[in-house]
Amino acid sequence: MKKFYSIVKIATDMTVNDSISTGIIVNDGSRLLFKFSDYKKSIAKKLFQSDSVDIDFAIKQLEKRIEEINKSLNLEV
Repeated sequence: MKKFYSIVKIATDMTVNDSISTGIIVNDGSRLLFKFSDYKKSIAKKLFQSDSVDIDFAIKQLEKRIEEINKSLNLEV
């Protein structure tokens, strides 16, 4: 696999294209790694205009998908 990283952002107000970076996904060439900042996640929840449960749900779904990808490659996170 090709090495890359991607910043994970949460849109706090889509009408003004506002977002906050809350985490990072990294491919080290053999597996995907992820890390989310609890501090930035708490800020996003305060700024989020809708239900903050959506933030936790989206992050859990992303973590689950990354784990599935790593398992399909016979790797552990």
